[in-house]
Amino acid sequence: MAFLKQLVETIPDAMCYIDGSGRIVLWNKAFENYLSPTCGRIKGCKISDCVSDISLVENIELNSSNYVVNEEEFQTTPILFRDKFGEIHYLNVHKRPIKNGEKLIGTLIIMIDVTALVQMQESLRGQKKRLELTLMGSNVAYFERNVKTDELWMNSLGYELLGYDEGEIKSFSQFKELVHPEDLEQYNLSLQRVFENINDNYRTNYRIRRKNGEYIWIEATALVVERDLEGNPSIFAGVFWDITEEKLKEAETAQLIEGLYTSSMLDPLTGILNRKGLRDKLPDVIAQCKKMGKSLSLILLDIDDFKKINDTYGHLAGDSVLRELSEAVRETIRKDDLFVRWGGDEFLIVSMITVDEALCIADRLRRNIEGRRFSGFNVTVSVGISRLLTDEPLEEGIKRADRALYNAKAKGKNSVAVEDE
Repeated sequence: MAFLKQLVETIPDAMCYIDGSGRIVLWNKAFENYLSPTCGRIKGCKISDCVSDISLVENIELNSSNYVVNEEEFQTTPILFRDKFGEIHYLNVHKRPIKNGEKLIGTLIIMIDVTALVQMQESLRGQKKRLELTLMGSNVAYFERNVKTDELWMNSLGYELLGYDEGEIKSFSQFKELVHPEDLEQYNLSLQRVFENINDNYRTNYRIRRKNGEYIWIEATALVVERDLEGNPSIFAGVFWDITEEKLKEAETAQLIEGLYTSSMLDPLTGILNRKGLRDKLPDVIAQCKKMGKSLSLILLDIDDFKKINDTYGHLAGDSVLRELSEAVRETIRKDDLFVRWGGDEFLIVSMITVDEALCIADRLRRNIEGRRFSGFNVTVSVGISRLLTDEPLEEGIKRADRALYNAKAKGKNSVAVEDE
């Protein structure tokens, strides 16, 4: 018995053994904390005569209805009680019947103080309630995912954003099926990174399908809040909110910026490139020329006696001629050619062709224009051609094309001239 008593004292939790009549036979020091201050002799005392709180007595006193059929250990829900010092505790009571055949000869009782655990759980519940209260006023949804079981919990706003009734989405797999297919790869990558990095979290946005089939944009931030003893993620939690309206505004702004950028590179009268547009696109064309080993030719054309049209019939008539002529040129040149309104009634064509090829195109343009009427006027053009040398500034090539154009004018207009001719 002395050895058994010594062994019992090694158990940190309160423990006692009562015989078939409910009298205490064996106990440890921890058990004495639950006794009444007036309790004298413990051995042979009934539980009801010496335990301080009657609510505790009802839960640990011998009662055959407290045992499960297979006689395994019975555990109650935490019991609220007051110890002999008046302090409040929560206690889990474990009881195991000891039998000799079918006869009950005693009961082993172990009482585990779970006050700290209950307080922690209450604190967590309180924190979650405060979080939910905060999120209620901010239109932010909260979720928790059990990584091991795949269970998913969301607050009411989470279901509301997705258009589902509470409880309709019960697993993370169900939630993941709603992510837009085009965003799924990036979504999985974000999850992988946050799972692999202990102190990391992710912030991402993606499209998700609501119950009615429409997609909305959401932004989410989340992190692993609990890991198991091996460091593997167990609870993953975060928040998400609807950013569809912001995304639409971003798209509108992007379109506006793109429109402004595009319009800044185009001539407002003819719709073709202006000088700024040429300087923006020319580096890519030059790089392509070098890569393919091709020549780059400049074709500069000018409307003969255009000032007479403006002076006699007004600028509206002149503008009409410029628009129609630019359309005629655009129909003749290749799609890859850069077509630029160089200024006034001057137009520039930049093409990846040789000077000889440029001469053929320029002559065809001259004849096409000569054979048509533009806003009721007979119009002719003079054309100057030059080759833009490798790594040469554009201005140098333009100077030579301009000199060739002057020579074409000197020949009587409605003609084509090549540099150094």
